[in-house]
Amino acid sequence: SNPRMNMRERLLTAMRRGVPDRIPYTYDATAECSETLRAHLGLKSAGEIPDHFACDRFGSIGSLVGKSHIAWNQPEARPDGTRVTLWGTPLKRVEYPGGAYWEFDTPPLSAAQTVSDVEAYAWPDPARVTFEPLPAPSVWQPRLANTVVGEGAFIGPFGIAWQVRGMENMMFDMIENPEVLDAIVRRIESFTLPLLKRFLDTYKGAVDYVSCGDDFGTQLGLMISREHFRRFFGPSLKRHFQLARSYGCLCYQHSCGAIVDIIPDLI
Repeated sequence: SNPRMNMRERLLTAMRRGVPDRIPYTYDATAECSETLRAHLGLKSAGEIPDHFACDRFGSIGSLVGKSHIAWNQPEARPDGTRVTLWGTPLKRVEYPGGAYWEFDTPPLSAAQTVSDVEAYAWPDPARVTFEPLPAPSVWQPRLANTVVGEGAFIGPFGIAWQVRGMENMMFDMIENPEVLDAIVRRIESFTLPLLKRFLDTYKGAVDYVSCGDDFGTQLGLMISREHFRRFFGPSLKRHFQLARSYGCLCYQHSCGAIVDIIPDLI
């Protein structure tokens, strides 16, 4: 068997298609699920669950710079109790017997008819985003010794597009208004790609992987055709991952659902 590895060695070995000392696994759940499990296990806090099961953990730049989270892309809480995303999409709170969650409300570009409408929208300004500098190497490098640092906030040609346009509208755009969807994806990338580069420049040597969390699948297959993935979203996704690779980062695509048809494209 392989010698015992620490968390960083185990995760990176698996991510690079090697053979780790054991299969790595992580824990994540909604707050209400974690609370139910915490109570069942008799733990003092939900934060103890990963250690209880000896889970591996991914880290973030926040853990290296000494902050719990870098919240540049988090929804803005308004005085009236509502929230709005970085992209200007309002959120509404939905309650159910087990808890509550926030979901997208009226998409801000739902009424857009032309490329001019898209261009006239108040897109976020990447210059407004600031990053905390890394501390001295003697401080952050030891923190990196037993964690793997990733970032998944910069890539979303599909997820951000349907957030601001609306899923149904975006589906129609692929057939009836492709120039409108092209303009939306282009404007999204004009924010995310240069910001990702600035992020990688700021934290050069400290980021192990860059990820995208766009969900392209349903239970049975792709949400859109492979042709539409290649036409509208794949090229932007590729440009982000190529940039990350140029900095020596691994690239990770998360997707719920059955996406086997586009796995060759992702590779």
